[in-house]
Amino acid sequence: ARRQVAALDTSLRDVEGEILGRLKDDPAFRHLLTIPGVGPITAATIWAAIGDPRRFRTAKQVARYAGLDPTVMPSGERDQRGRLSQKGSRQLRTVLVEAAHVVSRHDAGPLGTWYARVAPAKGRNKSTIALARKLLVLAWKLMLKGEDYRDVKPDRLQRKLTQIEKQVAQRRDAEPLGAERAERPHPRPRAAPRRPLKRRRTAS
Repeated sequence: ARRQVAALDTSLRDVEGEILGRLKDDPAFRHLLTIPGVGPITAATIWAAIGDPRRFRTAKQVARYAGLDPTVMPSGERDQRGRLSQKGSRQLRTVLVEAAHVVSRHDAGPLGTWYARVAPAKGRNKSTIALARKLLVLAWKLMLKGEDYRDVKPDRLQRKLTQIEKQVAQRRDAEPLGAERAERPHPRPRAAPRRPLKRRRTAS
C-alpha cells in the first residue's frame, strides 16, 4: 500500500510539473499568482476554468459558474437568499474555498482585513464563502484587464515562482529516464531448443 501511495504521489507531481511547465510563462497565469492564498495549482485551476474572461459579462455570472452564488427564494415582496447553489464547477469551488482559508489565517492585506471585519457578524463559514467569491471575482478581473493584484507581496510571489521552477525542473530531470525506457525495444523471448525426434522402431 505504501508503494502504491508513493507511486501515485510521484505520478501526481509529474502531472503538476507538466501543467506548470506549460503555464509558467502565460501572462494570465502569472497575474493569478499575485493574489494572496492562490498557489500554482489553484492558479492553474482558475486559469483553466475561466478560460477566456470575456465570456463573462458580470461578476454574478462568474460566481454562478463556480456555484458560489446564493439561491434566491421568493417570499412575499422580498427575495430571501439561501444556501449556495453549488451548480457550477465543484473543483473550482473547492480550490477557492481552500484559498479563502489561507487568506483568512495568514493575509494581513485588504482581503484578510475584510475577512476579520465581517467574520464576527456573519460567522466563519459564511465569511469564508464570501471571501472565496471575492477571490474568484478578483481573479476574473485581473485576467480581463491583464493586471497584477495591486497589493501583491513580492516575496510571496517569488516563493511561488521558485516552487514552480523546482517542480518543472524535477519533472525535466525525470523525463529522460522515462523516455529511454519507453523507447528501448523489448527483448524477444528466446525460442526453446528443439529436441531431436526419436525414431520409432518398426516391428520386424
